[in-house]
Amino acid sequence: MGSAHPNGGMMPMYEGFLEHFGANVRIFGLEYRLSSAAPFPPANSFPASLINAIAGYRYFIEDVGFEPHQIILFGDSAGGGIAFNLARYLAVANLSRLRQAGGMMLLSPTMDWAGTHDDGKAVKDNARSDFVQPVVNSGYTRRALLGDLPSEEFAAKSVWISPGSRVAEWEPGMFAGVPRTVMVAGGAECTLDLMHAARDRLLRDLGGGRFEYIEVPDATHDFLPKKWHEPERSNTFV
Repeated sequence: MGSAHPNGGMMPMYEGFLEHFGANVRIFGLEYRLSSAAPFPPANSFPASLINAIAGYRYFIEDVGFEPHQIILFGDSAGGGIAFNLARYLAVANLSRLRQAGGMMLLSPTMDWAGTHDDGKAVKDNARSDFVQPVVNSGYTRRALLGDLPSEEFAAKSVWISPGSRVAEWEPGMFAGVPRTVMVAGGAECTLDLMHAARDRLLRDLGGGRFEYIEVPDATHDFLPKKWHEPERSNTFV
């Protein structure tokens, strides 16, 4: 969808954040290595993007000087999965120098690269209102993330790659260490079912006091950067 460049396609969303989130808000956009697979040269399989996210978080705390509680992790689409992985890593690693962030916001996060929900209701109902399903169905991202890993089952079972998979090896409490979280989804998204699966697991582990789910009727995938997507865009910021 874009990059960290100030003139990139994500700027309308960043502008919305700055307008509605109050004074003294800063946005740090992290560039991360993109995974690739045939017909392109294979590169940067999992966990390359997570390593970049950890490095960016360390830079923000140790070099720039922000405190963890001042930071809200954010990711949209595939970046939502990366932000979620960073939060999980911080919880599992429990590093004294890299404590958990103060919160997390996920916009249309892609939570299942294995396609275990491809026969779900949302794929059928929202086929004409969303644009991402051909990308998910191609299996390209799954192959790029797996790289040389020996089994494609890993993509479906690993909560690092597919935390919303139907067959993910998730156990109650596995997501309990992530910070207070809000997940925003569009009601017209093809990937709604996999977000519902991740939502239910997060709600189970965090409870209603630390997890909020917002589903915007008639909104398509990653709608906050799209200025034409009104009134859904402005209503969500408010």
